[in-house]
Amino acid sequence: MKVLKYLFHKQCCLNFGMSLMAFVILKAETERLQIPENIRPSMREVAIPEMGNSKLDRLLSRYYVMGLGGAEVWKNISSMRMKGNFSVADQTFNLLCYQRKPNRLKMILSNSGTKVVLGYDGKKAWQHVPNSDAPAIEMASNEARQFIHSSVFGNYLLYPYRSGKTIDYLGTVRERGTVCHHLRVTLKSGYRVDYYIDIRNYLDTKIVNFDDKSGHSSTLICEDFKAVLGFPVAHKVTSIESSGSKSILLLKQVDFNVGLTDWIFEQPK
Repeated sequence: MKVLKYLFHKQCCLNFGMSLMAFVILKAETERLQIPENIRPSMREVAIPEMGNSKLDRLLSRYYVMGLGGAEVWKNISSMRMKGNFSVADQTFNLLCYQRKPNRLKMILSNSGTKVVLGYDGKKAWQHVPNSDAPAIEMASNEARQFIHSSVFGNYLLYPYRSGKTIDYLGTVRERGTVCHHLRVTLKSGYRVDYYIDIRNYLDTKIVNFDDKSGHSSTLICEDFKAVLGFPVAHKVTSIESSGSKSILLLKQVDFNVGLTDWIFEQPK
């Protein structure tokens, strides 16, 4: 079960603190996304709304189109299945991962003699080792907190007007050999998520999650993007934790709209 602590910082898909990697600030300027006056509650729950004319508004508009495929593509995606390999320490696992909007997640990792299943049904996070006699159990609070944070479908730059979050533009920085826009999402959950977006193609270069409550951070390096139904998906994601632990996710197959139902994500009885 020692592998469990490495599994909560998956790819963009999806999901992941303060960077331990050095970067050079090229242009320091800050701007907070402004919520339109008299915004309707329904507008707060639009994933990709029409944005205003500020610099940050325009940046997000380009990101939604170039980095996420645009509003129409996003609207037509309801679920995702990913297959690949997950490597950590000296072990490599076959990965099968299911996600469904807005935040349902199930991961199955297996290799010779070992199988681990992790899930979140929208209310509780759980874990199960099917090959043992042990029943499925709820995750410990710290593990559950990380797993639930990573379960969001898409990322935290979507739904920009949703209550309980702020989005700040922090300028441009040099990151991994290119210049990136640096955006920070601060969530009422106590997480801060920093996105480093390549200014050339508006793809995520790096995503850093920092948990103010625990002090834990994880850094995701996103590479090898391929468009699936018009949605760019990173097929290689390297995760580095604040403890120094490192894991690599290599995706071999990504399928959208695979007809997932609620029972798939429920804790086994």
